[in-house]
Amino acid sequence: MDSKTCLQCGKILKPNRRGVFCGRRCVWRAWHQRSIARGYEAQNLPLAMPPPNSEPILPAMGPERLRAANQLALIARAPADARGYRVGIQPGHQQLMRWFPPARFRAPAMFLLDPFEGPAVPTQGTYAVVYLDGHCLPLGGPRFTLAVEQIDRRLVLTDGDRTFKPRPRGEGGPDPWCVSPRYQRGVVIESVPRSKACRMSSHLSRWSAGPIPCGTT
Repeated sequence: MDSKTCLQCGKILKPNRRGVFCGRRCVWRAWHQRSIARGYEAQNLPLAMPPPNSEPILPAMGPERLRAANQLALIARAPADARGYRVGIQPGHQQLMRWFPPARFRAPAMFLLDPFEGPAVPTQGTYAVVYLDGHCLPLGGPRFTLAVEQIDRRLVLTDGDRTFKPRPRGEGGPDPWCVSPRYQRGVVIESVPRSKACRMSSHLSRWSAGPIPCGTT
C-alpha cells in the first residue's frame, strides 16, 4: 500500500492522518501560496475604461479626469444588487494583496456606489475591484482593475485586509478614529444615485469648473 504524502512538503503522512497536509504550518503555507497566485491573477485583470460615449463629458486633463473616468467605469460595471466595492493591490509578486477600506477601520468595509465614494488608498497604482452587496458579501471575485492616482497619506499598505471578503476584528465595531474624515467626507466625490447614471453628463460636465458639491442630484 502506497504511503500518502503531504501536498506541501512531501513528508509521509501518518496512516491515521486525515486531510492532505501534515500540520498547520503546511496548511498555512499552502494558503499563502494560493493567495499570492490569486492576487497575481487579480492584479493582471483588464484595466476598466469608462463607457465609449463618455469622452465628450470627461474633463480634458488632470486628476479630475481620472477620478471621473473611474466613477463612470465603476457605476457602469456594477451588478444590479451591488451596494459598494473594495479595491486591492499586490505590492510585490511574492506578497499578499491588500484590500481597502480595511474592515477594522470602517463598517461596512466598502466604498459606496450611492452616494458615490472614490477609493481611498495608500499608494498610487493599479487596483483590482470586487463588488459587494448590502450585507457586505462579495458578488463573485475581482472583475477588473482601476488606475488610482489620488492617495490618502494617513494610510499604509499594511492597513489593508489580506482578503477581499471583509472580516471585522473584535466585537465593538470600527475604531471611531477612522469612521470620520478618513473614509467619509474625504472620499465622497458626488452624491449621485445609480439610477441616474445615464444623466451623469450634466454633472460631470461641470467638473472642469470645480468640485461638485456633495448632495447634488
